[in-house]
Amino acid sequence: MSTLTKYQDDDQNSNTDIELEIDEPKKRLYVYIQPNDILSLWAIVEDQLKSIKAKHHTMNEIVGMIQKIINAHFTNKKNISTQILSEYLDELSMKKQQLYQNELIPYMAKLALDISNAFQQEPIKLLLQGEKEEQKFTKYQIAVLLSNMFFCTLHKQPDLDNFPLCFDFSKLYMKGTDASLNNLKKEKLKFLFNYFEQVYNDKINLDLCVSFERVNYSYGQQASINDLKKSNITKKSLVEVYSDKSIESGRNLIQVTFANKLIGGGVLNRGALQEEIRYLISPECLVGILLFSELQDNEAIVIQGAQQVSDYEGYGCNLTFKGPYYDDQLEVQEENNMLNVVIVGMDAIDFSKVEIENEKYEHNYQFEQNNVMRDIAKAYTAFRCDNVLKYNNRRQGIITGNWGCGDFKGDKELKFLIQWIAASWCKRELYYCTHNDQLLKAKIEEIYQYLKSTEYTLYQILQFIGSYQVRNKIYSEISLFDYICLLIN
Repeated sequence: MSTLTKYQDDDQNSNTDIELEIDEPKKRLYVYIQPNDILSLWAIVEDQLKSIKAKHHTMNEIVGMIQKIINAHFTNKKNISTQILSEYLDELSMKKQQLYQNELIPYMAKLALDISNAFQQEPIKLLLQGEKEEQKFTKYQIAVLLSNMFFCTLHKQPDLDNFPLCFDFSKLYMKGTDASLNNLKKEKLKFLFNYFEQVYNDKINLDLCVSFERVNYSYGQQASINDLKKSNITKKSLVEVYSDKSIESGRNLIQVTFANKLIGGGVLNRGALQEEIRYLISPECLVGILLFSELQDNEAIVIQGAQQVSDYEGYGCNLTFKGPYYDDQLEVQEENNMLNVVIVGMDAIDFSKVEIENEKYEHNYQFEQNNVMRDIAKAYTAFRCDNVLKYNNRRQGIITGNWGCGDFKGDKELKFLIQWIAASWCKRELYYCTHNDQLLKAKIEEIYQYLKSTEYTLYQILQFIGSYQVRNKIYSEISLFDYICLLIN
């Protein structure tokens, strides 16, 4: 039995509905319909992938077949082209071109074709708002999904308001008028192709697993001001501060990504900040784009077992692929068949878009109680990680940094205190990276020394922040740390 489902093209200039014939017995609760579930498309997709897999084609012909798949899926989007992909492949060395043409891309086509076999046992569930759900895949299944993202074979469900719009690599393939953005897209392709090379060369154990979990806690039960006040917690977490260390280098620590509400941010388009970089160096995280709907204020995500395979330098438009990365000291946890790599994603409030006339008060706005408590609740939710196994019989510490302090204009001193309060509440040690900011490192270490051995509770530190917010409206500017030091002295 089959049914017709209307699909609204997401091109803003198009209101055309496309009728897709869905095979109902195979239909899954899945944000992107698998290609073999759409009878009218699968014949086209399968034909192109089998042809690529056969190894009888030039690079230009292979790119042309990918273009045919895109055209079949996006009949109203004539502007989607594969020009960046074509240029990227043309610029490879002759040796690399031969490898990709004759071995790597045909192997990726073989993976993409195996989507029915790879997921025949259990349906792929969406990880929706308000639910505590987990999906666990083998690394082979993830390689299959990422191959389908590469060939642009996955198709959208009709209702996508709360899900990322970029769910395959098609936006990376499009060339625009911005030369720096075009170069950035080519750089991103280096990271993604390196992942597939590592899979092809057996550098990744495809029998291991990766899990994706949505976590949430009720404000009333876990993260309200009253709870914090009643807790009377005076014991504060150990803090270590680094100016020259990256979050992803924190082995056996819970690593924080500064997530977008829509998971992945602009990783498959123009974004190249902390979250996007993390997903490029660990592409297995990209599957989260297919699973997670938009995060609510009391929600975070946990990804366990995703492996870093690339090294990098730079940030934003200056991001550069440095080469393959392999950590031979990563341990497999026998209890869950996953590498001991834990990544948590939490989104910060975007203060860059606050529409307030007084510029001074615009900065002060983020110190208001509801904003501070929202971020404490968010960090607390991410840092709890109830399902994360202990390492050497110890709760793993948190490694984080200047969360929401870039484009979102967060105050670095405030964000440190928020994350310290949350880590202390969760009884996890805090390792803080200041991203080459030596002055901030010194200031954090100073305030830590002031507060660590005192009897001030976490709630009293929260009160210091509230007091600073009131004072800072009236008097000349003074930093949060300096204000607290004045109060204590």
